[in-house]
Amino acid sequence: MLYGCLYSEFVYALHVSSWVCMNERKERAAQWFRELRDKIVDEFSAIEGEFSDSRPDIKRRTWDREGGGGGESVVIAGKVFEKAGVNFSTVYGIMGDNFAREIPGAQESEGEFWASGISVVAHMQSPFVPAVHMNTRFMCTAKSWFGGGMDLTPIYYDEDDKTTFHEGIRAACGKFDPEYYPRFKQKCDEYFYLHHRKEMRGVGGIFYDNLCTGDWEKDFAFTREVGECFLRVYPAIVRKNMHKTWGEKERNFQLLKRGRYVEFNLIYDRGTRFGLMTNGNPDAIMMSMPPLVARASNRANSLLHRGRMNPASLSGCRSSPTSGYAPEAVRIPNLIEMESLGCDGAIRISGMPTEPVSKRNYGVVCLLPEVRCLGDQPISASCNEVVIGDACGIRSASPSSLRG
Repeated sequence: MLYGCLYSEFVYALHVSSWVCMNERKERAAQWFRELRDKIVDEFSAIEGEFSDSRPDIKRRTWDREGGGGGESVVIAGKVFEKAGVNFSTVYGIMGDNFAREIPGAQESEGEFWASGISVVAHMQSPFVPAVHMNTRFMCTAKSWFGGGMDLTPIYYDEDDKTTFHEGIRAACGKFDPEYYPRFKQKCDEYFYLHHRKEMRGVGGIFYDNLCTGDWEKDFAFTREVGECFLRVYPAIVRKNMHKTWGEKERNFQLLKRGRYVEFNLIYDRGTRFGLMTNGNPDAIMMSMPPLVARASNRANSLLHRGRMNPASLSGCRSSPTSGYAPEAVRIPNLIEMESLGCDGAIRISGMPTEPVSKRNYGVVCLLPEVRCLGDQPISASCNEVVIGDACGIRSASPSSLRG
């Protein structure tokens, strides 16, 4: 009898000790995410101050979640950051049965969960400054784990930016495990992929989830390092590119590329799904959406970023100094219409019509400085293939309207 009582008290003490320990871990994790939020807001504000004398518009909004918890959303709008959202939240309660089946340990906890984290998404004014996403989180059900990552989405590809981003992440991961970078990079490449487009969303980064090595302190330290790494690498990329000159053509292309971002967030993003399925704040959940976006015509969609190409690989093309992406070479016989969509690179057109073009829309756009025959010969009656450039604003074209 005495033995049974002592054993029960021992088990109870272990349970209480475990509960206290987990609560301390929750508090430490939430406090770090809050501190990281403040650091990022301060850094983004400092960048705005370096770019111009005007202060960015910073809006803070706190929200409460029905069922338990809440958070604070910070939205920055300025001359560098068109819209940067930095969201901190701590939510808890009971999730629905259907969603609980998808979350590790949720069925064992009868749907009870606790989650805290930070999410950052920045959409930039300049098309030459890449958009970025970063988030880290700590999740508890009957199990507990860390997750997060960061990825870069350029409008115009820049090899140096990609190298800066990935080498910074590689160094951060290497402090903990040499296998982290290749493993989490592959996860990122798999996750940020638009299957219906057969396209990557950007140039990748890292993505990790269900990180529970058995050493909580190490896992927490790694998650903190991911946040610190973000503060080292992304502001450096912003400062490198924010003073580059850009115009309407580049802006149009930026708005089109943002459409891919929207598609991913609405179809595939787990954070969006988790927030909606746990009755989170809709405005905070949709904070990642770009402020402005354009949707391409069907034809332009098929041309938009089929893959990175060197514009010089298209025979006779003369690319502009800012060229980074070029659509795949295409042949459009007989009927074409030029439409200003801001697609950077070059499109090869063959079979030019001998009479004015109809109003049929093929959504073809180039940004080259001139119109030339392939082989860099002047336009002539015998020229069947041409490279069309700087065609923005031209709504239709015929051979007589093309000048070499």
